[in-house]
Amino acid sequence: KMKKMSFFLSILTVAILSCSKGDKPGTDDTDLYADAPRSELPAEISPAEWRYGSVSALAYYDDRANFVAHSEESLREFKVTRDGFVEFVQFLSVPTGSCYNMTYTFLKGTMKWEAPNKLTWTPVEGEFYKKFPCSGTNNVRKADRDDLNRIKSVYWYKLEDLTFSGKKDYIVMYTDPSMQSQFQAFAYKIIK
Repeated sequence: KMKKMSFFLSILTVAILSCSKGDKPGTDDTDLYADAPRSELPAEISPAEWRYGSVSALAYYDDRANFVAHSEESLREFKVTRDGFVEFVQFLSVPTGSCYNMTYTFLKGTMKWEAPNKLTWTPVEGEFYKKFPCSGTNNVRKADRDDLNRIKSVYWYKLEDLTFSGKKDYIVMYTDPSMQSQFQAFAYKIIK
């Protein structure tokens, strides 16, 4: 009886520990996040969603006058936590005649902040989706180590008021510490 009780308690302990890890990245036994640089992010930029997106006013219709897509749609978004975990989404759609080409990227990773305004974005896992209906292309593939290394980026940022609202609610990212306009990468609206 004692052996059965010990075995039962061992199984129960393992079950409780595995359930208590939650959905936070880097908490399973194969910690993909162990070597990903991460730090607490400043309150002015986290927790938040940083969003860049646009939809063209022009649209394409098929031969039956059904809406197909806007002539251009794009969205980039970083969802950042205070403790430096990140989810990144990018969607691009461009119609060609009555077809549209669409790519979708989903990545999870970490971000490290260094004073006063440097961020290192390190993707750890993710996937790419491509759909080109006219050519019959429709595939999903996991991001491999080479993909993730190419995407890893260092940015310098400024907070700016791009809509003259009186609030500095845009994070403008640069690829060079001089932060001159020719090095501007993206300007994201900070949504808290």
